[in-house]
Amino acid sequence: MKFYKSYFGQPYPFNKYDQIFVPEHNAGAMENVGCVTYNESYLFRGESPSLAKRLRFSITILHELAHMWFGNLVTMKWWDDLWLNESFATFMSFVAMESSPELAHFHTLWVTFLTYKFWGISEDTLSTTHPITCTINATDEAESLFDGISYGKGASFLKQIYNMIGREAMSAGLHSYFAKYAWKNTTLPDFVNCLNDAFEAKGDKTLLGQDFSLSEWCDTWLTTSGVNILEPVVEFSASGVIEKLNIKQTCDLRGLNRLRKQKIDVGIYDANFKLHCVKDVIVSDKEEESTVLFNFTSPVAAIMINVNDHGYAKVRFDKKSLDALTNNLHVS
Repeated sequence: MKFYKSYFGQPYPFNKYDQIFVPEHNAGAMENVGCVTYNESYLFRGESPSLAKRLRFSITILHELAHMWFGNLVTMKWWDDLWLNESFATFMSFVAMESSPELAHFHTLWVTFLTYKFWGISEDTLSTTHPITCTINATDEAESLFDGISYGKGASFLKQIYNMIGREAMSAGLHSYFAKYAWKNTTLPDFVNCLNDAFEAKGDKTLLGQDFSLSEWCDTWLTTSGVNILEPVVEFSASGVIEKLNIKQTCDLRGLNRLRKQKIDVGIYDANFKLHCVKDVIVSDKEEESTVLFNFTSPVAAIMINVNDHGYAKVRFDKKSLDALTNNLHVS
């Protein structure tokens, strides 16, 4: 609660917070105003639950708590924006855990986030994939949106925004959003405009360019479907030093796909598998290949695209890197 109060710029908005065991509920948890219900899957019996079970429960607790602000204090107008309601709570639960010293023992936090991302990618490669934003004509259609696109891809999209505009600009945008729309209903543009205004005021446009529009960038992600594929295009010298490194972006076969701008990190591993990280590499949505500028002149064992997992994409390896990694899995 302390973290959300600080990051959202609003205190907990209700005068109580109950957590109630309701075994017959189908959903694992539900964020009723001031009262979260949990079903039997979260009632641990017998010996102490494993670290993985406690991590899952912590994510759920923080997910439902985030809904007290995003979903209850401010509520989306219609089911079209259901994805944002759920994706926001999912992503913020991980940010809250990362920011809480009391939860530092969950070392695999962002590894666990991959389960949501892979859920989204898995459904994004099917013929049934759909854009993150969908038009819902009636309430009974909304149930079909509780899927990996709404939760996993949506949360990964918000993680990309967080990386794009920065932690402080994101917080400033949320301060504005909750202050402006408290006890009201909103739409997706209301949310995006608050983030965009904060980015214009506080963000660093050095990498993204002065003509970068957050609203237009969001459209390239939210109104299309399918997943991109990122792979290195690399030239090595005879001694194993990188002479040229590009990132090639292509589109998976399914969906209304297109090239998308992403901000990622690239990992370069030396002969001893020590990591040299090239941060804040911009993958273009205009050209199929983007150049990686780096300062590393030693022989290279392997290259890993999207090494810190900011981007949403399938990742491939060049043959040299794949051989080196598979032959040296024992290296710690």
